Amino acid sequence: MRDPELYAEFTLSGVWWLPERPSEKRPGTLSVKGGSDISLELFGLLDGLADADRTGLTKFPIILGTSERGEPCTLFDNTAAAYHGQEPVMSKVFVNRLYLGKHFADAASVRFKSVRVGFTNLEEWLGWSPFEFSHGTETSEISLHIPSPYRKHFEFHEPTRAAALSAWSMMTETSGRSRFGAEFNAHIELAPAGPSEFEWFYEVVFDVRNLLTLFVGSPVYVEMMLGQGDDIEYAPGVRRPEDIGIYFPIKRWPQRESVRRFEMPVTFQTIEGQASEVLGAWFSNAQKLRLVCELFFGAQYNDEMYVDSKFVNFTQALEIFHRVMWDGRHVPPEIYDVYREGLLAAIPREVPERLRQRFQNGINQANMYSLQDRLSDLIARLDPWTQDKILKGEESFARRVALTRNYLTHGGESLRAKALSTPWEYFRANQKLRTILSLHMLKMLGIPERQVAPALLRQM
Repeated sequence: MRDPELYAEFTLSGVWWLPERPSEKRPGTLSVKGGSDISLELFGLLDGLADADRTGLTKFPIILGTSERGEPCTLFDNTAAAYHGQEPVMSKVFVNRLYLGKHFADAASVRFKSVRVGFTNLEEWLGWSPFEFSHGTETSEISLHIPSPYRKHFEFHEPTRAAALSAWSMMTETSGRSRFGAEFNAHIELAPAGPSEFEWFYEVVFDVRNLLTLFVGSPVYVEMMLGQGDDIEYAPGVRRPEDIGIYFPIKRWPQRESVRRFEMPVTFQTIEGQASEVLGAWFSNAQKLRLVCELFFGAQYNDEMYVDSKFVNFTQALEIFHRVMWDGRHVPPEIYDVYREGLLAAIPREVPERLRQRFQNGINQANMYSLQDRLSDLIARLDPWTQDKILKGEESFARRVALTRNYLTHGGESLRAKALSTPWEYFRANQKLRTILSLHMLKMLGIPERQVAPALLRQM
């Protein structure tokens, strides 16, 4: 099949039609532009709209097509518009998702048995090589041996989603008559208990991508998604699942150098003996930490975000993470209830209603840790050696972070004088906040702090 990478660029000329109108096929060309745009240009209109209707946009859940090479295509979630003043009438369709390799009759039937997903830096993170070298004892002869061109690194069964998650490395030979070469590829395979819709896979991919970003220490991007469909006969007596390329518009990642294994906080070899426990800890906390991940990893993936906006993201992520993992109260709730009742009763009756509500809200929340309390507690939970490397003698770091967050949220000249001010100060604070939360997330997975702290501290 064609290149399954999300950022592949190609065109498909062929005929296109609606599932409910199989006899009304229209010639046209589908353009896939490196993941950033998928569009179809057609001669004519798919549904025979009257002239008066051609000025609007028309939604089509499913459009089917067959390329000149006989490749079946399903275009999913489409918006069509007609061109004006042209004969013959032309129309353009903006495509949200392309499934290349199968015709799906309707949206409900778009399901996959499993999906293989490629990620940037995955090969380096897994660290596998199929080559074995041996040296002759009495000669200078060197032997090259390849026991197997592929390897299954692990398989993890995720109970909350009733799914299996496995990692594979594969070698593809690129040899010629006068040269020898090989390409290495790795992917994560997601296999639910039964065929599932794309959205199910996408949510799991989101969780896997974030975990790999935490391990690699740098944003990891999806490179490829290849769905597995029904078993079909490719040759007499040979049956295997259909390969279905999955393409959708996605922002192209920035060009970055690959992260080398020694720079990664956690490599696969680091956790190989406890992979199931580590993955289990991550997925068991994934739902309750969903907002933490959106804020924390969202800031890392957005290179165009201002440093003060990233600062707000990191502080919110830290605050929510602490609340989820440790709650954070000054005194037990049953004791504070006594204090709260006394404080509420002391509010004078003549206080205006809106001001009374503010007093009540403040009293109800007073027992909860503030941002400064939570950040101070997160720092205190780290080893003294790690604390010293992060703070570098800045004992008021948690207080200044809290004052800065309050200034960015509420404004005010009195807070401005105490807040961070220069882009460099924000950048340094962001590095520290990111390191603190990364350390705690990895410790949550059962990975010792002393094992990962040096690599994370080098990134500060």
